[in-house]
Amino acid sequence: MTLHGIDRGAGIRYWSKVVSSEANEKLILALPKGRILKEAAPLFARVGIEPEPAFADPGARQLRFTTNHADLDIIRVRSFDVATFVAFGAAHLGIAGADVLMEFDYPEIYAPIDLGIGKCRLAVAEPAEIDKAVKGAMGYAMGPFELLDLVGMDTQLLLCEALHALTHEPRAACPPLVRRMIAAGRLGRKSGRGFHVYRDAKMFGA
Repeated sequence: MTLHGIDRGAGIRYWSKVVSSEANEKLILALPKGRILKEAAPLFARVGIEPEPAFADPGARQLRFTTNHADLDIIRVRSFDVATFVAFGAAHLGIAGADVLMEFDYPEIYAPIDLGIGKCRLAVAEPAEIDKAVKGAMGYAMGPFELLDLVGMDTQLLLCEALHALTHEPRAACPPLVRRMIAAGRLGRKSGRGFHVYRDAKMFGA
């Protein structure tokens, strides 16, 4: 069968070159470790694909696993490696998220099916909640918003402009939110309000 083209959706990814049972003893399916693999398991059961018992063992060190179909093997790799394995011919097809395809943008990849799994969930949190989570999970003395308030939005703007001029890296550019906060006079601790409110704060030198 000949499979070709490019698609940006999520689902099964096929190598674009010709794949035939005569030229290849087995088809190789690349699956990502983690949540997508767990969500894909019921789909395989539904279509009658059963990997060997070692595949269910997360501690198994082998890369390639047989299935109950003599012409299909499975390899278990990191999620960001699926696209690379397929694009370079180490696997004929695989399951990967749209974020992986957008990151690597291989022209050899074709995405014909959206499996409806591995969907992202958007969560919204207040600065205080984010600071608390970062300090608790990573052991930092301050969260990112507390640090910005301490440094000051005006100082952060100068730092971003200097770094961006030096590296020309888009991610180093000052976020629009920081500029808006400067325009509103919310400079951080020095003005009494930034991402947090500081009732006893004074301007430096006051």
